[in-house]
Amino acid sequence: MDAIKQTGSDLIKTSDPLLLHLFVKISLREALYPAFFFLATSSALGAYYEMEFLVYCLDGATMQAYAKAAAQAKLFTREPMR
Repeated sequence: MDAIKQTGSDLIKTSDPLLLHLFVKISLREALYPAFFFLATSSALGAYYEMEFLVYCLDGATMQAYAKAAAQAKLFTREPMR
């Protein structure tokens, strides 16, 4: 597949939105729990049980932008328990 580049580790690098959609779909079926890393925003999205995705960001503004996008898509969001 031209859309996938092996990195020599357990990472798969792609910029193909259809491939990302496929991985998210598989995650929602709880068949696979990948982590997605977004270099442009220094953030990560980790698949978790019960159709949950955990978001980690180094920048507070990026987290706010993700929260806004989730609210517009009518997704349930919450702050982590401390």
